[in-house]
Amino acid sequence: MHSRAHLTGSLHRQLVVLAPANQRVPFLNGVAVATGADHPLLLALQRLRARICLQEGVVVPADLTPDGRHVQSADSTSWHIVCTDSSGAVHGCVRYQLHPADVRFRDLAVANSPLGKSKRWRPALRNAVTRELAMARRHRLAYVEVGAWVVSEQLRCSSEAVRMVLAVYALGRAMGGALGIATATTSHNSAPILHRLGGQPLDLPTYYDPRYRAIMRVLKFDSARPNEKYLDAIEAFQVAQPIRRPYLQPIETAIAASA
Repeated sequence: MHSRAHLTGSLHRQLVVLAPANQRVPFLNGVAVATGADHPLLLALQRLRARICLQEGVVVPADLTPDGRHVQSADSTSWHIVCTDSSGAVHGCVRYQLHPADVRFRDLAVANSPLGKSKRWRPALRNAVTRELAMARRHRLAYVEVGAWVVSEQLRCSSEAVRMVLAVYALGRAMGGALGIATATTSHNSAPILHRLGGQPLDLPTYYDPRYRAIMRVLKFDSARPNEKYLDAIEAFQVAQPIRRPYLQPIETAIAASA
């Protein structure tokens, strides 16, 4: 189990919130800020995702753009937590897709998953998600889908990989609270790690997703209810500081290193 001391970051790595353009970005202690769908960090994280997903057989070269990026439609309108090193190279990313208040189950990516298309399991999935959507509206919370969690070989089994997810909890709390859902692969223990940090598996089976060539599990989460063992580390992101830090790492290095 990671202690708070081991989850306060590395001198050689930095977390960055990459936000859509024209969005008010909440303060997270020790986290830099970048904005805009055309920001070079977005290109860099898409290249990292392409490289890792190719290695793992999740995608094939035909799934990538001509310049070697793995692009998904939600990327440009979503928030991202990005982990970079001291040279600016991207080593990890996770997507935080914030939905409008009137979103319905049919609008979510999970509705188009194999589980969401299954005649047997779609009703149970739809009912579970619809209850969460109703709760979010009742308590005026955001509803989000978290996904595309990718880390480089150097970050696997590291505290930085965990900090990225804890920063997602902190971001949700800083934006007024959020309920959400994630589809996570069981490879590299992604789903078990999310469960350990506070994600709750729905009462549904794991399933094979041919798009990702992986076994997946659906988990829900509440930004106000992480695993209590990690609460101090999440709250450390929320310590008030007087100065915001823009992202100032060498972007050209990040793009080249992620290619």
